[in-house]
Amino acid sequence: MPTTETRTEIDGQSILRIWKEYQQTHDVSAYRGQAVGIDPDTGAVEFGPTALAVLRRLDAEGRQANLIFLRVGYDSYSFHIGQDRRCQPGT
Repeated sequence: MPTTETRTEIDGQSILRIWKEYQQTHDVSAYRGQAVGIDPDTGAVEFGPTALAVLRRLDAEGRQANLIFLRVGYDSYSFHIGQDRRCQPGT
């Protein structure tokens, strides 16, 4: 039976590939424990103390991104925040 991959599965694979490549050319040890948002379409990488902090900074800069978040130095803590879930002030 053929396997059908969903957009989420493809994004997850893309994120892991982008993150692995990024770490090969950048020392991320100073960011351990922080959130990193990765855009599966552009490969952009954004760091912050929390995912919400990253989203608020991008919003303040007038930028939108479709990010999947990881916790630097950990194998877990990932979730998806799309463009339709922009951070609103006070949230």
